[in-house]
Amino acid sequence: MPHVTIGGQKAFYSCPRPLAEGEVKGNVVVLVHGARGNHKIWAPQIEALAADHTPIGIDLPGHGESEGAGSTVVSEYRDFLKDIVDTLGLTRFVIAGHSMGGSIALDYALHYPGAEALILVGSAAKWTIPQYYIDLLRNDPEKAREESAKRNFAKNTPRSIIELNDRNNASTDPMVGARDLEACNGFDVLADLDKIKLPTCIICGEEDTYVDGSRIMHSRISGSRVEWIKDAGHDPSIEQPEITNGIFKSFLSSLS
Repeated sequence: MPHVTIGGQKAFYSCPRPLAEGEVKGNVVVLVHGARGNHKIWAPQIEALAADHTPIGIDLPGHGESEGAGSTVVSEYRDFLKDIVDTLGLTRFVIAGHSMGGSIALDYALHYPGAEALILVGSAAKWTIPQYYIDLLRNDPEKAREESAKRNFAKNTPRSIIELNDRNNASTDPMVGARDLEACNGFDVLADLDKIKLPTCIICGEEDTYVDGSRIMHSRISGSRVEWIKDAGHDPSIEQPEITNGIFKSFLSSLS
């Protein structure tokens, strides 16, 4: 599987075609996962976009197959994203971010050039993660995962999807996951949302615990479009993959 070296550590990315050979097709879409996650949250989108576009799923430091210990500040993940797109030689790309990954995308757009559009899935410009849950993740990871499964998914989400996501998240060290949530709580760009001038698509499950984050971003990012997905919670990319894929494709088509 492809890796690059960032800061002396291996950083993993998943792409359906060899970037080293310059095989770029359609829009380059850099997919950034959320807290405790990895690139597999985007598996349905990578498969669906592969024929006409160039999706690139990355693993943040300490997640999935990337080395590192994670971070307690979103800006460090933002800078990692800058390093990896520079190393891959990407100059124009769409950033799609899920949850914390959407915050990273926002922070990137506010600080660096290169992004031509944003797709923000179940995300927010400011978070309030209960401290008790962060402490629970450190002290009783299994109980924390059980609680996460109960609150993050829509009531009709198949158990198989919940269990698959749980196995993926379990691959992340709980201490890294706790640092992710601290990074979320320390992030606040509400006052800067009017500076986002990129085409922006906001996607949110109707049963998402953090639905207010999407509402606020839509109200403050001029020209943004919002898509509400029925029977989805915080993880519509895997809860309702076909609908999510359709939204991705429609939005990407609008950029050309």
